[in-house]
Amino acid sequence: MSYNKLVSQKSTGGNAPGPYPRRVAQKTTGGHAPRPFHRDRADFANNGEGPAEEMETDLHGLIRAMARSDDGGQGHDWEGLLSRLRNADADELKVRESTSHRLPIHSVVSFVTDRQYWKKRRNAVKLMLELYPESEFDRDMSGYTPLHIACLVDSNCADHKLVRMIVNRNPRHVLEEMCHVEKERRERAQCGRLEEGSTADRVSERGSNTLHVACERPNLAVLTELLSIEDNRIKRRALGHVDGAGNLPIHVAVEKAADIDTIKLLVIEWKQVFENVDCLTWGGINNMTPLHLGCYPGINLEAFAYLVGECRGAIWKTDVHGDLPIHVAASNNRLPRFVHVDRASALSKKKKIKMLLKAARTEGRNKEMIAKRNTIGETLLHILCNFAETEADVLAPVLRYGPALYRDKDNNGDTPLHRALVSNLSPELIFELIYHDQDHSGDRPSVLIQQNNMGQIPKDVIPERTRILDDFERVMREALIDRTREERRKRRRADEGASE
Repeated sequence: MSYNKLVSQKSTGGNAPGPYPRRVAQKTTGGHAPRPFHRDRADFANNGEGPAEEMETDLHGLIRAMARSDDGGQGHDWEGLLSRLRNADADELKVRESTSHRLPIHSVVSFVTDRQYWKKRRNAVKLMLELYPESEFDRDMSGYTPLHIACLVDSNCADHKLVRMIVNRNPRHVLEEMCHVEKERRERAQCGRLEEGSTADRVSERGSNTLHVACERPNLAVLTELLSIEDNRIKRRALGHVDGAGNLPIHVAVEKAADIDTIKLLVIEWKQVFENVDCLTWGGINNMTPLHLGCYPGINLEAFAYLVGECRGAIWKTDVHGDLPIHVAASNNRLPRFVHVDRASALSKKKKIKMLLKAARTEGRNKEMIAKRNTIGETLLHILCNFAETEADVLAPVLRYGPALYRDKDNNGDTPLHRALVSNLSPELIFELIYHDQDHSGDRPSVLIQQNNMGQIPKDVIPERTRILDDFERVMREALIDRTREERRKRRRADEGASE
């Protein structure tokens, strides 16, 4: 695939807003909208062409019994399934289950089972493919092929040898894209419309190839098998393909908090087939680079350090909202439910901001990074003040490198103090902003009386019945009194100097 073709492919992928905001910023155009994730093995169902058959066989009953058994489809149940498959015919494997509309192969591949039974599962899948070879191309109702399902099983239970077995049958399986034709057809037939909330998910998932699917649950062994194909044309198409949200596979892997080895694998393989394009500066959904997505909660220290160090130019890339990666890092630190990592290993907001500022400082541009504004006029300090969980030791270096930022107004006329009071920032940080104003305001009006575009001073935006209200009024009164006293002293000294 040529570079021009890759670029044209990118331009055709739309930016699909997700069903949940990644940050609760007061943007007129809405918050960041990352790639949606609502895929669930319980939702795997048929998406084959034409009407699905719903006349079950005893094979479906056996598979369903395995799924419901106490041992989770392990032990002697596998022997029973293998014995049944040796006496099965192709027609039985074409029948779809009555409730989920899955073929037997979809159900078997989706089993979560112990490693000791993986070989028996592979033998069962091999028998199914020998009896009904076309089943490797059949989709369930969510648009998944058997290979998609094998890649999407929980990363701790993903059998890379099963993935290799299917890929070896036809390497072009890596290019198979998601589609929801049958699912959408069924919904429209049942209620005349698509289910609420499903459209955005499908816009994002539509166009996802097997690599995108595998990166939803990043597993190094599985991705190594998918990228071990010898045909570089197929590998180039798979790595350079963008999904409906405009994301490359590496965007998906980083967003799902892949480890450093998995991210390195994708970068190294990319460089082997694309010489003049850097995947780490590629703008995916909302023109976000992998580093932008890595600034969301979930990724660990090693992986984040690699993203920052491997491509220094990425720290200055802006998304469609004008946000740098550091703005995204400042947004929130709540781990999303779709990121399957240990919370203890997730890198904190504070460390991400310090690492990005350190990278900018090596170029002598750390003050520039702190003062950079997005499309709605927010600086880093505004964004930090948007979120109640911001810590004091995160705010301190920002005020140190940008001592005048506390006075800057966004497009709504709000100062960081306005934002801090609306967001219920901790009293210690709010008062720190006030004391910082006393130390640095000089002859300029106090930030305590700065009005936004609606004519509100900071005190006016405090929510009613907020505990901080009384304390804020007291501190505000004392600060203004102190300021008045200091101004009187300055005038007295000036008058004395003039008289002399």
